[in-house]
Amino acid sequence: MDLAISPCPNDTFIFCHLMRAMPELQLVFADVEELNQRALFEKKHDLSKLSFYAILRTKGYTLLDCGGAMGQGCGPILLYGKKSNGKISDLKRILTPGKYTTAALLLDLFLAENHPDPASVERVPVRYDKILPALGEEQAGVIIHEERFTYPSFGAVKAQDLGEWWEKSTGLPIPLGGIVIRDNLLNRKSEIESKIRDSLRAAWKDPESVKDFVKCYSQSLEDSVIQSHIDLYVNRYTESLGEDGMRALDVLRQKAERAGLL
Repeated sequence: MDLAISPCPNDTFIFCHLMRAMPELQLVFADVEELNQRALFEKKHDLSKLSFYAILRTKGYTLLDCGGAMGQGCGPILLYGKKSNGKISDLKRILTPGKYTTAALLLDLFLAENHPDPASVERVPVRYDKILPALGEEQAGVIIHEERFTYPSFGAVKAQDLGEWWEKSTGLPIPLGGIVIRDNLLNRKSEIESKIRDSLRAAWKDPESVKDFVKCYSQSLEDSVIQSHIDLYVNRYTESLGEDGMRALDVLRQKAERAGLL
């Protein structure tokens, strides 16, 4: 059995003790958009982190109740680039962190309500860590992950916090990504969920026990950025999506369907 996750601090924090408890579990790292495409078109991994937008589109996998990323104040941010005049209504080209990320879906939903001609806006999929450096030559881009904490140092200007927009318009937490299990392994779903929760609780109880593992794979080497990332994305919804979490995913599905995006 393999587990495919991103190298981001929230994922490594959650799953560090799981890897120690299940040494037979093969760990695979990849950018979340790459994981989305592997699930959608290859059905490649047994357990995988996916964007919720990809989860809504994929078949052959079932969402686990734990291990994902959802919460308040943790959504993607639309930034103006150097070639922008500072008006959302004038945007014609936006870099996105992948076609099937929840960030891309939230952008589409936001533009549908806030741009006079959303269909005219070119969405350009770019690996998430390439977006900030590219904004010197672009109109706009949507950032995710640790870039929430580092974008001011690039001189980028916030156009819209898409997570904040989602929260205000729905009153629900922001559904970013979850862990799925291949349907032919559903007989192990409860067992895997229990072991993920045990891993998460062990990391919460003793953060020092996972610090080196997390830092080894993080894009940022700054302890403060790594900790801020974990504090923001690892929360009660990571332990269990709960009623609010499932309602948020249902509303995301409904909005995507009405917009013709599923």
